Amino acid sequence: MIHILAKIKDGAITELPVSKASRDEFLATGLNLMDTDSIAALGFVAVEAPPYVYDQYIYKLANPVQIDGAWKAEWVVDAAATQEDIAYKSSKEAKQVRETRNLLLSQCDWTQLPDSLVNKGAWAAYRQALRDLSTQAGFPWQITWPTQP
Repeated sequence: MIHILAKIKDGAITELPVSKASRDEFLATGLNLMDTDSIAALGFVAVEAPPYVYDQYIYKLANPVQIDGAWKAEWVVDAAATQEDIAYKSSKEAKQVRETRNLLLSQCDWTQLPDSLVNKGAWAAYRQALRDLSTQAGFPWQITWPTQP
């Protein structure tokens, strides 16, 4: 579970997550999210949520409820997200996957040098599998990373 800062007024959450201005206001206090009594006195609460979902959809926090004194929320698909928003998110994820792939390729360049004492064929196959990541059906959200030989 993760904890996300929210503003509360009269027992109801008014901002989830908080705006940049509210976040800066909270940070200026020097308090910790887990100092629940102190942050509550300032009009803030920590809302517990499951880890963020990483896929092609755009999510927002919703349905905050108080259970046994703790605030909890869940991630739901943001129906207001446009196709352009989703395409932008997918392009950012694809860029990140390619950057990781390029790093992995550079880390094993040495395996293809003439004097390296490794199974060059196995390493060449691994390197090709890295290059082929973008052709996998679920790219960039559901890919299977190859295993180093």
